Amino acid sequence: MRTAQTRPPVRAPQRPPQRDLSFLYEEEDSGGPFQVDAAAIPDGMSYEWRRVTYAGKEDVRHQARAHRRHWTPVPKRRHPEIVGRDAAEKDPEGAIIVDGLMLMERPAAISKEAASLRDARAKERVRNQVKSLKLTPEGQLPRVRAQAKKKYNIQVAEPDEAPASAAEEEE
Repeated sequence: MRTAQTRPPVRAPQRPPQRDLSFLYEEEDSGGPFQVDAAAIPDGMSYEWRRVTYAGKEDVRHQARAHRRHWTPVPKRRHPEIVGRDAAEKDPEGAIIVDGLMLMERPAAISKEAASLRDARAKERVRNQVKSLKLTPEGQLPRVRAQAKKKYNIQVAEPDEAPASAAEEEE
């Protein structure tokens, strides 16, 4: 007669994971792959995603313009959560590139000054456009805003007497 032999387990029994898996339940619209935690940005610096490729080809002119405007690539070692730990370990000084965009940084003071110049230029363009709309060609009346005044003068004629034929019918 054979007796039942028990085999030792091949692997250890599975236990629930000990780490926090709440990220599995987060919404997908949390910024996607381009979201950078503001706390991770070094003090006094500003981040921006800048174009590297356009229609599958490298955009060298755009990269040169970004370099002239003091943008420098952010190294992978600073944000391994964006590119993955393996990629950050293989090339820690390499640039972070996601979907043809490179994460770049420059001093926040330069970015603030650039934004104020951009706003001033935009306001000047609007002012010039409004000014040109007010100009009139030679021989035409000036373009001024018409102001309508609401004034009603209604005259109602009062009947003198009822018509004679109507008065005769009533009697």
